[in-house]
Amino acid sequence: MIVTGKARSALRRLTRSSESEEYRQIGYMLADHAFAREDKTFSESALSDALTRLPFDGVEDLYIALGKGKLAISDFMEGVFPGRSEHEPAGAIINRDLIDDKTAKVYVKGEGLREGVSLQIGECCYPIPGDRSIGILTPDTGIVIHTIDCDSLEALEDQPELWIDLGWRRAADKTASVGQVTATLEHVPGALAAVTVIIGEAGGNVANIKTVKRSPAFFDLVMDIEVADARHLSQIVAAMRASAYVVSVRRARANV
Repeated sequence: MIVTGKARSALRRLTRSSESEEYRQIGYMLADHAFAREDKTFSESALSDALTRLPFDGVEDLYIALGKGKLAISDFMEGVFPGRSEHEPAGAIINRDLIDDKTAKVYVKGEGLREGVSLQIGECCYPIPGDRSIGILTPDTGIVIHTIDCDSLEALEDQPELWIDLGWRRAADKTASVGQVTATLEHVPGALAAVTVIIGEAGGNVANIKTVKRSPAFFDLVMDIEVADARHLSQIVAAMRASAYVVSVRRARANV
């Protein structure tokens, strides 16, 4: 079969058109989720005024830029709601789109992923961008995402048919994710406050804290921390280890 120059050009146009539509759909989902995260109602009419402040000719171009990761969620929301970030430092985690069960399908890729199959973040290891990740097919749940070194995977080593190799899309580079750490602190006044300050100064945001064990001398915590990626979480863990209040700290790798 001979493919003419015109046919090749038509194929390239079709490919570009398909890619643009995919990015447009991703961008729409990101915009909708950004509004929902701040408890605001999303509508395209709300974007009309924003287009006067953002360098795009129309809503479709804006969606495509969001989908490609060329427009950060924080810049998008600042364009829609000018002045919202005046009290937040540049690049603050709170201004980023959060990867969770609802948005995982936008930021995670893999050859075994099928339309309609749900993705869930594993609550045993909390995988985040930068982690080598694996999906496990789970009845009635869909695909659960784990880090490759998650302790819970050990029980599934003899079931390779359940495993799906996953990766992170480039758009995930500008998001926030919840990483989980377990820490043992000295049981003295001010210890927890000092550690949360360390996390904030390192650019993280403490989303949840749970005490799992307490004694007169020490107490064990599980902390959910919003971070940019695995490297960011490693930096926060290193900063925590440098504190005189912290006896030990590590990333969670299994259910606590």
